[in-house]
Amino acid sequence: LLWSRKSDFEVAGLYSFFGDNEAATWITLARPGMSDDDVSELRKKIRKDLPEIAGVRVYFDEDSEEGGNTRRFSVRFFGQDSAVLQRLATEAERRLEAIDGIEDITSGSTAARQEIQVRIDRAKALKLGLSAQDLSDIFSFTLGGMRLRRFNAGDHEVETWMALRMEDRTNLDDLKKLQIRTTAGQDVLLGDIAAFELIRSSEAIRRENRKVRVAVRANYEGKEWDKIREQIAGQMDAFDLPPGYSWSWDDRILEQDSQGKEMGVNFLLALLLVYIVMASLFESLAQPFAILFSIPFAVTGVAWFLAITRTPFNMMAQIGLLILMGIVVNNGIVLLDHMNQLRKRGLTREEAVLQAGRDRLRAILMTASTTVIGLLPLAIGGSNVGGLFYFPLARTVMGGLISSTFLTLIVLPYIDTLVEMVADWFRKLWRKSAPTARVTPAPVVATVTEG
Repeated sequence: LLWSRKSDFEVAGLYSFFGDNEAATWITLARPGMSDDDVSELRKKIRKDLPEIAGVRVYFDEDSEEGGNTRRFSVRFFGQDSAVLQRLATEAERRLEAIDGIEDITSGSTAARQEIQVRIDRAKALKLGLSAQDLSDIFSFTLGGMRLRRFNAGDHEVETWMALRMEDRTNLDDLKKLQIRTTAGQDVLLGDIAAFELIRSSEAIRRENRKVRVAVRANYEGKEWDKIREQIAGQMDAFDLPPGYSWSWDDRILEQDSQGKEMGVNFLLALLLVYIVMASLFESLAQPFAILFSIPFAVTGVAWFLAITRTPFNMMAQIGLLILMGIVVNNGIVLLDHMNQLRKRGLTREEAVLQAGRDRLRAILMTASTTVIGLLPLAIGGSNVGGLFYFPLARTVMGGLISSTFLTLIVLPYIDTLVEMVADWFRKLWRKSAPTARVTPAPVVATVTEG
């Protein structure tokens, strides 16, 4: 189905494999760098057309064990007892299924294999003179057979095995009817001294920080991840976890939270450093505030440009926004510096604004256009390192620079005028509030001279 409709599903290549109780098909997409919304819509489209196969559960997964972005997530439970963790994972699956927009829920319990567990009645076995080694040898021969010496066929040797016929060891009843000869020469059935139980067993036990870990993974197909995340956290916090057990998000979500906090600190530091440099350049504390308004101008262009090009605001876009904070102020610096020079020559504020705009218009447009054109190959290409594509960074810088260039030329002079008026008002207020020294008149001294 996927290959017959590869153009509809944007499939570039398929690779299928199978193992114990599991099969998978890896899809290589024809369009690299697809956004979360595009991948979500593609999953919905494929899920709708996939055929239903009896006894088979079909779900989407990613090439990472712990999920990836805001669309793929997992909650992990930590403890010591695997059975307790499996029960917690099963309950977590049930709670996640009740939340709208969550699909493809899987965990270690869904990938578990069915196996037969044999419990030997040790008291009966000891009475019959059967040791644990005897029973182990019996199971080894019954299920796997016994390797014999090579048979010499003259010019070559043939490996030989002795084993029960396949039809005599295909079901559980055959295993229960297996006869065992005791040391006393008595024949007993295996089912008389053992209990057989069909259980589900995990394929592997995973540990992290010396604790057993079970993960429940799922895809979110909606658009309100922050709201759904709070709802999921509330459902997980409502668990009555035994002492020594806990839950957490997967490593990527925790890393995204940490990176978000670090980016917030980086933005504040960038603003502070840019302000210090401009304050030293203009020898003023007020004018740099006007130039800092170029950054909100750029953020507006970033939002519109990323929305139009359907570019995700991921880590690379955040780095582009951080770089943009140092680029967009350049136009404001060029404009206000020339405006200050014109005012020193005797021009009024209005005349300086108009003259500076005419003198610096070409220079500002040239610097902005060359930067945008230089980023164009990176914005439309598929360059990446370690799976991180560069086009969100380039498009972020381009959108912010385009909007800030025009808004800086039009709006910045008015903002600078307003900031200077407010600064003049504060300076006058400060002078008026300064204490004045009281002048005490000097005493008049009369001198009388007798002659």
